Amino acid sequence: FATGDIEGNKNSIGILKSTDGGSTWNPTALTFTPSQYYRISKLIMNPGDPLNIIAATNGGIFRTTDGWVTSTNTLTNVDLKDIKFNPANPDTIYTAGTTFWKSTDNGQTWNQNTSGGLPSTNVSRIALGVTSANSNYVYALIGKASDQSFLGMYLSTDGGNNFSLQASSPNLLGYNTDGLDLTAGQAFYDLCMAVSPTNPLIVTTGGVNHWQSTDGGVTWTNKSYWAAGQIHADVHELNYLPGSSTTLFSCNDGGIFISTDNATSWTDISHNLSIAQVVGIGLSPNSPTKIVDGEQDNGTNLLTG
Repeated sequence: FATGDIEGNKNSIGILKSTDGGSTWNPTALTFTPSQYYRISKLIMNPGDPLNIIAATNGGIFRTTDGWVTSTNTLTNVDLKDIKFNPANPDTIYTAGTTFWKSTDNGQTWNQNTSGGLPSTNVSRIALGVTSANSNYVYALIGKASDQSFLGMYLSTDGGNNFSLQASSPNLLGYNTDGLDLTAGQAFYDLCMAVSPTNPLIVTTGGVNHWQSTDGGVTWTNKSYWAAGQIHADVHELNYLPGSSTTLFSCNDGGIFISTDNATSWTDISHNLSIAQVVGIGLSPNSPTKIVDGEQDNGTNLLTG
């Protein structure tokens, strides 16, 4: 469990570990104090070795081969926001923040891609996508630093060595369903994607809304509208159900939603999860048992009694 919140600017105290299915948690050797200002963006676990875990942070890469009994900081002074194993070879790892890096020795050493077709300026943040349908495919969804809108979708078909621009419009990160609000977006806050595990050309992105391409990121169709009420805005994570190419989970500011038709329709499955973030509370001056709270992007609740 990685503590902190990269998008809510909450500092990390390190990585916690459970060996009883999540009932109890204990610190590991990778421990920070909040005043160190570390933030962990993502943990990835080697599918063939659960003791081999890689953490991407705003201070670079931390790597363990013994389940965080010990760890090493193998890439330093780089602010990273995403990390992915190559689906066919866990020795090959991709990570990115505003720059793209690749390791071919399970994260022990890293090389920055500086001449492979990715933009070097006006980059706010890069989200990565890989697929078991073709382990040579690596997608890079990039937001602009200037206004946090869509800079481009890039695709590598040679394992992250060379990238080509697939599209720079419509604005996949904006608020509108037509994508014509060209300078709107929240790339610093919500940016993610998922690639179909059976078709490397099907890509779904998350920002304020969901968008999907079926031709490798060249053309795009809007799959959700934040103001319509079907699914909440601000998508932070998209994942396929293991073993399925049609069931997709969207983790957003409204909870967890599921689609069983590859992002065409969505159902909220976060009922009864105590996960709302309360940012304000008020007590009635006239009734000591009447309480109102305000939740981050999720309205208010009134309790009487």
